[in-house]
Amino acid sequence: MSAVRDISALPSDLAALERALTSALRDATTEVTRAVYVKAKAHEWASRTGATDNQIVHFTTNDGAGAKGVVASTGPLTFILNDGSKAHLIWPRAAAGTAGKNLQWGQKRAARGTTPRAVLKIPLPGGTIFRPYVQHPGTRAYRFMDNAADLADELLDQVVDKHVSQALESW
Repeated sequence: MSAVRDISALPSDLAALERALTSALRDATTEVTRAVYVKAKAHEWASRTGATDNQIVHFTTNDGAGAKGVVASTGPLTFILNDGSKAHLIWPRAAAGTAGKNLQWGQKRAARGTTPRAVLKIPLPGGTIFRPYVQHPGTRAYRFMDNAADLADELLDQVVDKHVSQALESW
């Protein structure tokens, strides 16, 4: 940057500086969002199907208020894996009140204390077993989304400083 500038060039210089800083903040937001996304996907549990991994998404939006980075999960199990769960019973959902029908997502289960109208079908290596309910031992908290959010706090200042410094040097 020149030490002396023509005063008539100041408005266009300020507009160029504003564009450079806006671009720098957008780039910094994108960089931090990507790092947080990678951290969220680097979890400790062994994924059988990868479904929960595939439901962790990230994106950066630009609006009048500035750039916003989002790392989120669209999967219902993400919250259980992140926060953990207590031991609980898993009951089948009654298949429209008809015994022997396959269970469908969202159907109501039989009231506790009554004879279940449906059972849980559990495939095992030696064959299939049927149970009226099972005792789930609970899930430990992995805190992978919380750890990713902590990374955002650590990175944000240094990444913004880096991108703003580069923008000021090029202006």
